Amino acid sequence: MLYARKLMNTQEILSAIDGELARLRQVRDLLAGQAGSNQLRSPVRPKGSVNKPKADTPKRKGGMSPEGRQRVAAAQRARWAAAKKAGKAPSKSAPAKALAAKV
Repeated sequence: MLYARKLMNTQEILSAIDGELARLRQVRDLLAGQAGSNQLRSPVRPKGSVNKPKADTPKRKGGMSPEGRQRVAAAQRARWAAAKKAGKAPSKSAPAKALAAKV
């Protein structure tokens, strides 16, 4: 009985492999057909084709408008005020004092 089960699994595996090989052959044939068609096309643009000018839209150099910068600055000031009120204001000289005390 064990031999029959092992044989069945082998048969299932072989049929799965055959199915996969058939799919791979189809894909290869499709790709080979596309590769042949790409070789027929010229890499040069056709005569008379030109780049169309884009619509006249003003280009922004900066990433944020002045109003946006003001909103971000106000929000950051509010965060700093909340941190200061909570007593979590970081001091830049604290690490220097800690290092000086160790020396």
